[in-house]
Amino acid sequence: MTAAAETRLFLDVDSRQRSKYGQLACGDRIASSRSPDGKTVVVVLSDGLGSGIKANILSTMTAVMALKFSESGQEFPKAAETMMRVLPICSVRRISYATFSIAVWSAGRTLKVVEMGNPEMIYLREGKELEVPTKVYSSKEWENRCIRVSEIYPKEEDRVVLMSDGISQSGMGTEQHPLGFRRSGCAEYCRELLSEKPGISAREMSFSIVDKALSAETNRQPSDDMSCITLHFRQPRSLEVVTGPPFHEDQDKNWARKVDSFQGTKVICGGTTSKILERELTRKLSVRMLRGRGRQSFPPAADMEGFALVTEGIITLTRTAQILEEREAPLPEDPASRLASLLRDHDSITFMVGTKVNEAHQDPALPADIELRRAVIKRLDAVLREKYLKETNIIYT
Repeated sequence: MTAAAETRLFLDVDSRQRSKYGQLACGDRIASSRSPDGKTVVVVLSDGLGSGIKANILSTMTAVMALKFSESGQEFPKAAETMMRVLPICSVRRISYATFSIAVWSAGRTLKVVEMGNPEMIYLREGKELEVPTKVYSSKEWENRCIRVSEIYPKEEDRVVLMSDGISQSGMGTEQHPLGFRRSGCAEYCRELLSEKPGISAREMSFSIVDKALSAETNRQPSDDMSCITLHFRQPRSLEVVTGPPFHEDQDKNWARKVDSFQGTKVICGGTTSKILERELTRKLSVRMLRGRGRQSFPPAADMEGFALVTEGIITLTRTAQILEEREAPLPEDPASRLASLLRDHDSITFMVGTKVNEAHQDPALPADIELRRAVIKRLDAVLREKYLKETNIIYT
């Protein structure tokens, strides 16, 4: 998920969740939204009391309210007070039925974080944890409910980590972690990650943190719902996906030159498309014989100088959309998963879509789920904007 700013400092956001062992529904909820002008991004992590369906309903209700209040511009902690008034407290344990962390990124300059009940955020710069000035507000109605409000001005390559207590308390009671992984353990692990790989993406970092928390649990079975959100402030990473030949064949040379001149990472999706670029750019196309592994077998990927990935077209694009919609973990040798990872790891994505009809896809005997190219691209465009908060652009040729 990514947001553009006037200063061209982007916010890369990604997350990872694992449900409590034995539960089908996750009791934590992650939600996000981006304003139409791209200047404001809101990310919410809510943790419902307990686990399973009941916790999921409570956390979802909390996350939706937090998004609405943030989008309306209502000031915290007043909005948080309203949310706590709506949410009941447990009559036995006398604690809130849901906790939350809300991060609001405004105009590419300011990040405000509002927290109630969740572990405190971790803020890192140059691999070191920074102390964040925080104002603490006590609820007038409930003495045991406190709201922490922090406001920071991130610099390029700064990181912020938000988590539920399923991360900080993982492994609690075990010989290795009698008090749990703890927030301090998570902060130390984040420093190790950044030391080993300073340019690690938000996606990879959140996956690594949850995996580390899982390693503290007996048999890697989560004793509570685990959620982690990582925010990475960085210069924008641009990606162009080229699929389909241009409508007019006499434009192939100019079209190929335009593709080649793109400043950023380039991907080709489509056999005919790759053949045209091979011819017009006089580059050799080398097909890999290793096929993808997993639920489906894909046509092999290929290599061409200047392009990060070369794949088949409609089938791969359709499967990529499914992966992004379902937030599936990637399979390294799967072309669709590799494309999904590239899309998630970039910020500004351009689809260059050829409008020449591929007659092969008009055969009624082909599987019903093979969609026409433009329909698939619109599907990808929607999930990237709405679920991952990417900047996208579609150019038809």
